[in-house]
Amino acid sequence: NLILVVGFILRYEIPLDEITELYQPRYFLINLLATVLFIIATKFYDVYKKAKFEYIPVVKTTLLTFFGIALITFFVRDLAFSRLILASSATLSVFILLLFRYVSIRKNRAKNPKDQFSPINVLLVGDGNKADALINKIRSQVEWNYNIVGIVNKEKSNLEQEADIPVVGTIQRLPELVRFYEADEVIYLLPSVSYEEILYAISQIKNPAVSNKIVPDSLDYVIGKTNVDYLDEFPVMDVEISYQSAWNNFLKRSFDIKLSLVMLILLFVPGEISRIINRKKRNNFTFYISEREKIELAFVNDSKARFTNFYLSLWHILKGKMSFIGSPLIPNTMSDISYYKQGITGLRQINEKKTISNQEKRRFELFYLQNYSIWLDLEILIKSITKGSKTFEFLFESK
Repeated sequence: NLILVVGFILRYEIPLDEITELYQPRYFLINLLATVLFIIATKFYDVYKKAKFEYIPVVKTTLLTFFGIALITFFVRDLAFSRLILASSATLSVFILLLFRYVSIRKNRAKNPKDQFSPINVLLVGDGNKADALINKIRSQVEWNYNIVGIVNKEKSNLEQEADIPVVGTIQRLPELVRFYEADEVIYLLPSVSYEEILYAISQIKNPAVSNKIVPDSLDYVIGKTNVDYLDEFPVMDVEISYQSAWNNFLKRSFDIKLSLVMLILLFVPGEISRIINRKKRNNFTFYISEREKIELAFVNDSKARFTNFYLSLWHILKGKMSFIGSPLIPNTMSDISYYKQGITGLRQINEKKTISNQEKRRFELFYLQNYSIWLDLEILIKSITKGSKTFEFLFESK
């Protein structure tokens, strides 16, 4: 933004003592446009989270920002300005932001002196013969540069030493163990841990710097977007869940805000009337997102008050407590942890009539987290409207 301001001042020869009179409003609009485009681009490339120690995403983000400015100002003639300012600002911005990134990385290394020669701290999740075989393989290959800081088991009864490596805790405490042992990678061993347990663990480790990898029992089924590598004969898959992407979170939240605002405006009068009529029946319901994270949402405790509950849901969505597409509204139970925000409808809800076991229901939730996109949300929303789905019935059913 400063580079753009200086560019306007130099190009149009604006005297500094007259800048408040001569710096035109359209220049401020260009600055606002640059800010918005830059924020969107940084979300898309995860510049300040997953890619916070990389240089190329900074270049891509900056060039995409100025390309967007050039494109918009080409069609909106009132905002058009000198291409010389645009080209020079883009070049200088890339250079200066790369310099900032270089200084930032150097400062981080000074605080946490790890480089390519430092060992990668690994927590191994699983037990049995496969765990012993992988440990022995890692130890025999010095060039792999792995340091197994501990083993994580499923059960408390298994907390004993394996292959001279301490068993440091259970999978339920994995997020705390990752922080305590400063783990760089977590490797999960199938089938000693289930997909559901892996899903829970990855959803709770909210540190983009930590890599989650799976050693599969076979390559038939994979969790999340993966890049398959091999530790000798062991296939290891780098896991990334689409639902946790900063860009997807940005799109999902933007969609929720816009749609909920429009519907609240359209339904405000009948919605407020129904809310007042049913105010005495309204209760707070508790929903668990994890063992430690829960949320309370107000609904009318009457299965017939579907419209009122829908209207109340729109307010919850606008506040960020719910989403249009999410997990079922199953209250007051630790046995049905959702791993993600509750929603008016969702993939599991529209398939509820097809499912029998809890494992089948979990597979729909797992698929949603794996393959999330804003287009999947739109598809689920359309199917919910055309075919109908279980929504507020979950509030009044015992699970």
